[in-house]
Amino acid sequence: MEGGTMRLRGCFTVLWGPREFYLAIAVGLWLGGYFFASGWEHRQAFRWLLPIIFLNGDLLAKAFRETRWLWLVTALLGYQALSRLWSGGSEQISNPTDLAMVFLLLVALVTIGRKEGAGAIIIGFLAILCAGVTLYSLVVYYGEDSHQLAWHRLRNVLVYEEGLNAVLTGMLCAFGAVAAVWFLRRDDWWPFRGGWLLALAVLVFGLMMAESRGALLSAGVGLTVLAFFLRRSIWPAVATIGVSVAAYLVILFSLGDGGGLMERGSTGRVEIYKWFLERTSLRDAVIGRGMSAEVTIAEEELGWFVHHPHSAYLTQFLLTGVLGLGLMLLVIGWASRSALVEARRKDALWLALLASGTVALIFDCGQMFSVYSAPRIEFLLVLVPAALVIGKNGVEEQ
Repeated sequence: MEGGTMRLRGCFTVLWGPREFYLAIAVGLWLGGYFFASGWEHRQAFRWLLPIIFLNGDLLAKAFRETRWLWLVTALLGYQALSRLWSGGSEQISNPTDLAMVFLLLVALVTIGRKEGAGAIIIGFLAILCAGVTLYSLVVYYGEDSHQLAWHRLRNVLVYEEGLNAVLTGMLCAFGAVAAVWFLRRDDWWPFRGGWLLALAVLVFGLMMAESRGALLSAGVGLTVLAFFLRRSIWPAVATIGVSVAAYLVILFSLGDGGGLMERGSTGRVEIYKWFLERTSLRDAVIGRGMSAEVTIAEEELGWFVHHPHSAYLTQFLLTGVLGLGLMLLVIGWASRSALVEARRKDALWLALLASGTVALIFDCGQMFSVYSAPRIEFLLVLVPAALVIGKNGVEEQ
């Protein structure tokens, strides 16, 4: 009897001891879904996270009690939920399920960030996954007779039947490229460095083939942050980026007409922003239309149907007014301050990712604090690095 009790206690210890490790693996795998799953599939997969989250319930509760940033996030989520009362729309954003998912994910990410090195491992895994998906998409997408290099913009072929649109594909490549540059500098063992150089080359080439000016700008901002803090150690990455860009230009001028992304003209962003702002009342400017309101433009207005405002910040303003936008900027600003502290401690990964993500969302995407948003990568680009660095910095400050 005593032996059985000891074996049971041993099994419990094996399961209970590394539970933070299980949490990091589970959340990391779920985040990987941004690269290969549709929105519906991704949300359905969240149910598999729940047992691991509940297993770490005491750690999540401790992280919430000790992290004031999460209190501010809770206030923002609460206001978004409240705004549904006066919106009268049918959108699912910030419904109870959406709010619960966002809250649990952010608390889990802060908890993971408090564990030394766990956050960086997740980002490294996502960067490697992004490189693999990009390479696969390059081969499959341009392997089809209907798609030609320099004429068709790259799409992530694993998301949606027709592929993830080129802008979001480019943003994912930018995210991976910024992370790859950081890990290239950090890992000294030459096989690892060689692997990161290869991953960076693929990601930059994919970024160029997506031909998204917003994604290029976001990558440039993130890489500039890394260059400022890394100085000379960034030169191998610069050389690799140069080779990938040169390869793109050779293909562009040899197979295409040399126009590239600079001759595409306006993408209609200014017209979209102007249309929404002209129709915003004083009441809506203060408290917003409400999270369940539709923010679309009918085809007869501009000549094409606009699914969303093409700016996460404009979307937040339209739905929650200056009150909600102010809370969102406070959340991002708080995380950016923590990232700056870490950058001064020679860990610039988080500041680079946040800078890249926040710039990317100026020109595209929808609601940031939602997993129901369409497009749906806002959470990955900004809130994942924000929550991880908040957890990391909070432990170090203590």
